[in-house]
Amino acid sequence: MRFIATTIIRHAPFSHPVSGRIFYGDLIKKTILKEKPVPYPLFPLSDKNPRGGSRGGRGVGIKDGKIYIANYDSIIVYDKDLKSTGRITNPLFAGLHEIEIVKDGIWVASTWLDLVIKVDFNGKIIYQWYYRNDEDFLRKIKLDAPPVLDLKNDYRRYLKGGVSVLKLAHVNSVRTYRSNNVVITLGMVTPLKKTAVSGYVIMLDIDREEASVLYRRKTGFPMHNARILFDRYILMNDSHRMEVLLIGLKDKKIKKKIKIPGTWLRGLAVCDKYRIIVGASPASVYEIDLQKGEITSRFNLSLNPNEAVHGLAIIDE
Repeated sequence: MRFIATTIIRHAPFSHPVSGRIFYGDLIKKTILKEKPVPYPLFPLSDKNPRGGSRGGRGVGIKDGKIYIANYDSIIVYDKDLKSTGRITNPLFAGLHEIEIVKDGIWVASTWLDLVIKVDFNGKIIYQWYYRNDEDFLRKIKLDAPPVLDLKNDYRRYLKGGVSVLKLAHVNSVRTYRSNNVVITLGMVTPLKKTAVSGYVIMLDIDREEASVLYRRKTGFPMHNARILFDRYILMNDSHRMEVLLIGLKDKKIKKKIKIPGTWLRGLAVCDKYRIIVGASPASVYEIDLQKGEITSRFNLSLNPNEAVHGLAIIDE
C-alpha cells in the first residue's frame, strides 16, 4: 500500500533549505520510494509563528494521475514521479491545511482565515463559505463573531489584523459528502467572550447554503480531519488527546477510541473498508484497523521530534 505524506519541520529557520518534506512511501514494505523538500511558499514571511507558520507541506489530494500538495499559500501540482508541473494560488490562500480534489476543482481549508473555498484548477474562486457571515450558524453554536475579512486584501502577503483576530475557529478540513454537501472541521472555536472552548464537525448543504452541527467536543487543542464513513460514523482526529475517534453519526456516541503515540496528530486517509492511516510526530504513519480499534502497523519517516506529518493520501497502484 503506497501513500504520499507531507511534513512540517517546526522551528526550522526560514533560511533553511528544507522546512518540510514530501514522502512517497510503501507502508507494507516500510520503504521510502521518493522524497523531496516541499517548495517554499510565495510569501514565507507572512506568518513567522515558530511552531509551523508558513513552513512545510499541508493537505494532499490525488486525482487523474496528478498529485496536489498544499503549502502555506499555494497548491503545487506533481506527476506520479513527483515532478512539479504547476502551482495554483489565490489571494485568500493563507495557512492552508486540508484540500480535496473533485472533478471541477479543489476544496481548500484556508485555515488562517477560517475560510472554506472551492477554486477551479487556475485558482479562481467557485464557492466560498465564511462562517462569520452565516448568522444562522453563529446562532446555532452561540458565537458572537462579526466578520473581519477584507476580501480585497491579499492575505498571502499580509495577514491583515493578525491571526489572533482572523482565526477564531481553526477551520482546517473540508471533505465532500454525497453530491451537494461538505463536512467541515472547526478545530477549536475560541469565543471572543471567554467561555467554553469546543471543536465542531459541521455539515454544509451547498444548495441550501445551510450549516448544521454534527458533533461537538470540548477541547484544548484543535481537532482535525473529520469525515463521514459509511453514512454511519464520523471519523476524526482528536489532536488534543492524541486519539482517533469513530463516532456514531446518529447517537453521537464514541464507538472506537484509538490512542496514537507521539504528538501533533494530523492527516487521515481511508485505505479500504475499516483500514485507515494517520500521521504524528516524530514523523510517522500509523495504519489502524477500526473494527479492532488498534494500530496494526507503524512506519517511521523521521526521528526528528520537530518533524510532523500533516497531510496523507493513498496512491492507487
